[in-house]
Amino acid sequence: MPDLGDLKEQIEEERRKIANLSKPSGSSHLGLNEKPAIPITERSDYSVGIDSVMEPEPPPIIIKPVPVLQPPRPGPKTQAQMASLFAILQNSDSIKKPSTPPPISQMVSEKYGPVMEQVQDAFDRMEAWALAVKNWKLWTLFMDQYGLENEFPKPQPELATPIPNFRSELHRLLTKNATKFPPCPLLKCKQSLFHEEHTKVIRPWLKTNFSSALMNLGDTFSMLLVSIPRGVPEDVATPSEITQFLALPNAAELVYKGIGPIFNLDISRQLSDKIRTDAMAAKRKFIDDDLLALKHRTNTYLHRLTSLQNQCTAKRHAQGSQLDRIFDLQRAIDWHNACHNAHESLNHAFQAVSW
Repeated sequence: MPDLGDLKEQIEEERRKIANLSKPSGSSHLGLNEKPAIPITERSDYSVGIDSVMEPEPPPIIIKPVPVLQPPRPGPKTQAQMASLFAILQNSDSIKKPSTPPPISQMVSEKYGPVMEQVQDAFDRMEAWALAVKNWKLWTLFMDQYGLENEFPKPQPELATPIPNFRSELHRLLTKNATKFPPCPLLKCKQSLFHEEHTKVIRPWLKTNFSSALMNLGDTFSMLLVSIPRGVPEDVATPSEITQFLALPNAAELVYKGIGPIFNLDISRQLSDKIRTDAMAAKRKFIDDDLLALKHRTNTYLHRLTSLQNQCTAKRHAQGSQLDRIFDLQRAIDWHNACHNAHESLNHAFQAVSW
């Protein structure tokens, strides 16, 4: 847990960080100009449709021993079932346009950083999960027209890695440093300032529900993914390349990533674009309108209270430093709890989504 330190050094450090943020950069503070989790490539001449690229770019999949110049196309019955989905994709009003993020006037404090990183990562994982489910559903549609069952299980979300838990150690240190202080106006002032810091700076982060915006994005994806219909069997034989693809040991993984026979490459790309657009809009809206606003409010309180705390510290008192040590441990516990609460709240959002 960072110590409050000297106020002058903090101000100089913040100015240097703000100066670094003000430099022009090719990517936004949200990382939204980075490559998407499952980027799109141009259609290849091979018999497999590629709707994503991994880094480094994998070699084209060549199914042997029968080379096929053109991938199988959906039959007329199955293609007709997609008309309603085409209408959804072509309705430009239903696609949310991303907002322009406001400029950041202050550097995100180290205390808020872990929580904000968890939130951004959760939106990225929700987007990647929706893309995988979309590819799996199109594969189901592809299997339907040949009268085959999709034996691959529905892809599951990748939950965030558990964060270390130091609650027991911190509580032991707090108990070890606990002591009874005599009545003193200075110590009472310091205690009052810490109580205000806990109420106005730390508690809002402990009580914020980070899962609501993520579940709303999941509901948006659900409306799109549920609209993908099941296919009807066509009077066609199963192509040999499909049988060979199913025999691959990593066929399910390739399907989830969009690497393999695609029901309809154009509609797959349209679905991917819509998923990425909705995810970007929801991510920017929550972070710019809610999370950064919360950070700004708590930063304002923290800077004012830090100045008052330093004034108290400047006044000599035999037990003042010991009380500061106790407050530092309590701050560490509270911020650690805030990180764990955000982690649990975001994972709950994935468990509440049903596609």
